[in-house]
Amino acid sequence: MENFKEKLNGEQVPRETIINIILYMTILIMPLIVVNVSSPRYVLGKLMFLYVAGFFLLVNLILDHKIKFKKEHIIVLLFLATILVSCIFSPYKIIAFFGTKERSEGFVTIAIYILLFIASSEYLKVTEKSINLILTIVNIHATYGILQFYKFDPIQKWALGYIEVNDSIGLLGNRIFFSIYILFFLVFSTFAYIFKEKKKYLLSSTILGISFICTLTRASYIAFILVFIIGTIMTFILKKKKILKRIFILLIIFISSCIVLNVTSEGRILGRINHTVDEVNQMVEKKESETVTIQNKTSSINSRYEIWKLYIRAFKDKPLMGTGPDTFLSRLSEEYPLEYMYKYIITGEGADKAHNEYLEYATSCGIFTLITYLLLLSLIVIRLFKKRKEERFSIILLMILAYLIQAFFSISVICVAPLFWILLGYAVQITYEKNV
Repeated sequence: MENFKEKLNGEQVPRETIINIILYMTILIMPLIVVNVSSPRYVLGKLMFLYVAGFFLLVNLILDHKIKFKKEHIIVLLFLATILVSCIFSPYKIIAFFGTKERSEGFVTIAIYILLFIASSEYLKVTEKSINLILTIVNIHATYGILQFYKFDPIQKWALGYIEVNDSIGLLGNRIFFSIYILFFLVFSTFAYIFKEKKKYLLSSTILGISFICTLTRASYIAFILVFIIGTIMTFILKKKKILKRIFILLIIFISSCIVLNVTSEGRILGRINHTVDEVNQMVEKKESETVTIQNKTSSINSRYEIWKLYIRAFKDKPLMGTGPDTFLSRLSEEYPLEYMYKYIITGEGADKAHNEYLEYATSCGIFTLITYLLLLSLIVIRLFKKRKEERFSIILLMILAYLIQAFFSISVICVAPLFWILLGYAVQITYEKNV
């Protein structure tokens, strides 16, 4: 067994250290990987990294055999088991196990998420130095996203040979995914500054806030606003009124950033707001057809509504096991050909995902997958909430809530989901600590 231990500078490295290296590489390096050898260029490299990381993580977890199984571990393994059953009985087994080329979130990938969760819950060590390193890398990444907002993107041109979009996509290839990535660390920096009043967190909040605004992503906006309100209320309940000044400073920075970005981008920020209002008005006044057509392709709100209706219908048809993760597009083409023609072929809306993470699990893998997932989340959130008087618990709780809120309107993706599962695992670890 000892032969499996790596050597560094002539000394054997404990498996705990190796596992921490894998976890931190996943946080720091994995989101930055872009390849130019095959498409999807923003996905393939990250997927290969996860496969390699998952393999070494599994080997070291097995050989270390020091895991003390908790309730959360049992629930998450049940969650994985329900997905496995769905895959076994799926008519699209290859896709169910390995995912589609574009998404790559089949059973194997989800299993790696669970490995990251278990490893983080037992081994992840967080220090001031590791936090500083993470924020440094993320802020550099965020700065790159700001440059993309102003149409400067050398990496996209290298990867694709041309500039496909002028959006803030970072190295994740999609502004929605990038906004979720930034959201994690923006929530952390914001409330770390509110609680601790350290200038480095104010600087980080400013950079991340500007980059976050540049993504023009409404679901993440909603998540951050709600979490900001929740966090502010929590601090006042805990009688930390001294933080009022810091909250106002952050609000001034965020509002000023919106104004400056709008002026310097020919009204893109205000245009996004106006576009949202128009979409809502169209929905309320029922000016658009009940059937998705080319004319309402630009209405993402209406598109999500139509996709949700289709997924709910599909869930009702196969509520117990679905057809496996990442298989809905195949199912759509066979079971709902008319909807497939409109929603995917004609409008190209990407109806392969539910644009709601909870509905996605329910429809793709069945009701028991959703129940175990919600049970796991509920247990973790409740345990964090009970310890909210300590700042670190409050911050992690708010980070998790931010992800869960935006998940009502978005999807799980391999460039961001591993970070979420690592965060969930760390939340489990600290809530079981004694004498904190």
